[in-house]
Amino acid sequence: MGGEPNKLVLKNVSIHYKTKRGPFLAVSNLDLETKEGEFVSIVGSSGCGKTTTLYSIAGLHEVSSGEISVDGNPIKGPSSKRGMVFQNDSVFPWLTVFQNVAYGLKLKKLPKEKIDPIVNDHLKLVGLSNFKNVFPRELSGGMKKRVDLARAFANDPEILLMDEPFGNLDYMTKESLQLAILDLWEKAHKTVLFITHDIEEALFLSQRTIIMTGPPGKIQKVVNVPFPYPRKVLLKTSNVFQEMRADLIKSLGLSSA
Repeated sequence: MGGEPNKLVLKNVSIHYKTKRGPFLAVSNLDLETKEGEFVSIVGSSGCGKTTTLYSIAGLHEVSSGEISVDGNPIKGPSSKRGMVFQNDSVFPWLTVFQNVAYGLKLKKLPKEKIDPIVNDHLKLVGLSNFKNVFPRELSGGMKKRVDLARAFANDPEILLMDEPFGNLDYMTKESLQLAILDLWEKAHKTVLFITHDIEEALFLSQRTIIMTGPPGKIQKVVNVPFPYPRKVLLKTSNVFQEMRADLIKSLGLSSA
């Protein structure tokens, strides 16, 4: 793979589902590559295969043909090298915020003297230092999602896979979490593949935005996002940003209203 570490490659990937009516082709002949440390968003309508693709990268769903590999090694199943953040909260209600973030590190059998500073650093990055001894029932939806993000980055995977993590949140909470994830990513420079329905979110977060259509899922367009980091919320109001947004709306066949 050219010696480039942590590079994700999908080569001619097709994915079928078994249904009562027979095989259903969810993704067809998909080719995709990401570079180490790259933030890539995939945008598409419901049913276009973007989440199915993400689950296959995670090793949770087998491909029917083609290959998915990292560093030239084919993906055969789930791995701690690929972390997942789901749309629904995945915090453990019986653990405190600190214990939730520390959970994966304990599974790796890291000593307490290494776990504590890692957890504290990530809680600080997501603004939850004052809530580390709180249980999830005492947190808002946005705060629970901050716990999810802190835990995902603290576990130090090579690749982070995010399936519409902010899809259930209100606009203001979503914007604050977009800034939080960029802060985490800019410090860790993990490879991120981010699934969203939100064109504005994809452009604001990522270095590349991929438009998928389907079914069956295919890549229609790849857009290099030119805005430098760090990014501020006011970027969304700029003419260049809005022009790119309008262009992607047209690519998806949606109204520009």
